[in-house]
Amino acid sequence: MRNQRIQWIDSAKGFGILLVVYAHLFEFGTSLIYLFHMPLFFILSGITFREESLTDCLIKKGRSLLLPYIVFAILFVPLRILYLFIAEGTMPPIGFHCLSRSFFDVPLWFLFALFGVTVLMTIVVKMCRNWMVYAVCLLSSVGYISASHTFGLPSLVIQVLLTFVFLYVGTLMNKSLGHRGGGGGIFNAFGFDSRFCHIFNIFPTWNRYINLEGT
Repeated sequence: MRNQRIQWIDSAKGFGILLVVYAHLFEFGTSLIYLFHMPLFFILSGITFREESLTDCLIKKGRSLLLPYIVFAILFVPLRILYLFIAEGTMPPIGFHCLSRSFFDVPLWFLFALFGVTVLMTIVVKMCRNWMVYAVCLLSSVGYISASHTFGLPSLVIQVLLTFVFLYVGTLMNKSLGHRGGGGGIFNAFGFDSRFCHIFNIFPTWNRYINLEGT
């Protein structure tokens, strides 16, 4: 039952993918799409988040997210080198920096961000279960400040911190959908109380930094 697909979540993910493709091909309406399209994926992932041991999380998410990230990053390195050699006539130095997003400029950042934020949530849930709100605010604020003032954190780390709040919102919705019958108003039905309503006000700004770092 735990591995059973949830149809409406799969449909929402498919809809989000269509929005991402549309936003990269056309200009009309993209300002509206950019308000929510990347946070949507992390919220949906939060809804399906299940607490497990850190070892199990690393193994499962490493196999499904981190491994594809590394494989495709390695595959793109020679293509990027070839492109720079043909287009600019230069041969870039070879090193670990070749695996960074800035080197090959492809949207693989999402895989690492989802891996990182899921592992981070697993750790925070175990260490700060009674202080989750404060942990979310602290880590998300560090990501926001780092993105806006350049504290020297790697862009991939910043993306993990920025998306943490959205995964947390999804876990709240997870609890609501799993234990409530749907009454109590729209925010209660989706697991939000007054402490979290302000999150929707920062979607545009948060999503702007996520896209600047990741696309």
